[in-house]
Amino acid sequence: MDGILKQKARQAARYAYRQKRFKSLPCAICGSRPTEMHHPDYTKPIDVVWLCVKHHKELHWNSYVKKPRTKKMTKTEELRQKHRETIARLQREALQ
Repeated sequence: MDGILKQKARQAARYAYRQKRFKSLPCAICGSRPTEMHHPDYTKPIDVVWLCVKHHKELHWNSYVKKPRTKKMTKTEELRQKHRETIARLQREALQ
């Protein structure tokens, strides 16, 4: 089921992008281009975070690698926090 949801989210985002309902942005982490769409939540296919190839791969790689828990945030947690902040900012800007 998750694979189908993932596929539908990607299709919906690509279609919306081709229809110019939104445009690509610089990487949410480093500000570079070109960027790729990242879906933090597949139930919201249009809410994407734009990431450069390096940070997109790093995010997915780190989510599969288990690291010991420490008091300090791991790189994956930092990226996820930045994604949440970016999505919130983009949603606020869209409402203005």
